[in-house]
Amino acid sequence: MAWPGWENYVPPMTIRNVSNATMSLPVPSPGHPLRLNKFNARKLTIDGHKFDSTKESKRYVELWNLKNAGEVKGFTVHPRFEFVVNGVLIGHFTPDFAVTWTSGEYTVEDVKGGSATKTEAYSLRKRLFAALYAPLTITEL
Repeated sequence: MAWPGWENYVPPMTIRNVSNATMSLPVPSPGHPLRLNKFNARKLTIDGHKFDSTKESKRYVELWNLKNAGEVKGFTVHPRFEFVVNGVLIGHFTPDFAVTWTSGEYTVEDVKGGSATKTEAYSLRKRLFAALYAPLTITEL
């Protein structure tokens, strides 16, 4: 018995240079169409890191290749920046990557799929980050 929605299924793309990539697809319950997340992105796991979209996983592969080429000293996947004001923890922000380039520059990157993913909550976190961690800024890809 086929579930509704499977006729539109597109198989996951192949990621080269990474041997242990797996695609996590939701398992629909019988009678319900296949649904992805609210932005229609597919989750992907590479090297034990879980990515919310294919675009984010592609950036990981790019950074991994840049590190092997010697252009990047290192990078962190999903670093956590805490928002502490007057000694009180207000919340936190977890961008996609923090990159240390060979030039010594440190950048914080967040992969966005379009204007729909730039929610009001994201804008607030971005402004809080800019205020608390200046001169660092978030680079949206």
